Amino acid sequence: MPTIAIFENDPAMRALLAEWLADAGYRVRAARAPGAGIIPHADVVLVDVRYRAAGAQDTLEAVKRDHPGARLVGLSTQLNHRLEGDSALARAAGVRYLLPKPCTRDELLQAVTGALAEVA
Repeated sequence: MPTIAIFENDPAMRALLAEWLADAGYRVRAARAPGAGIIPHADVVLVDVRYRAAGAQDTLEAVKRDHPGARLVGLSTQLNHRLEGDSALARAAGVRYLLPKPCTRDELLQAVTGALAEVA
């Protein structure tokens, strides 16, 4: 059973994402931010991508350092305003899939399934 780590600042969004993924059969570990809780190796990491926030690059670097080999799926409220779904900025940061926040359950599961296919 694949493990999905969620790093999401908003507690309600974090709980919803965890519920959707657990219902789909994934082992889910969630925390506010990298380093906020001990999360074992993850196959896929969902991370809030806030490009304008101070420390955003540090957050992505911490995720990549703590979960080498994991595929990153980004969630961003900026997607509809500034970023495109296939953002060069996101790819440069190591994000394989970029979803709008909020996203639908189907969008989330599709991104995770795609990311897991890349790990295999």
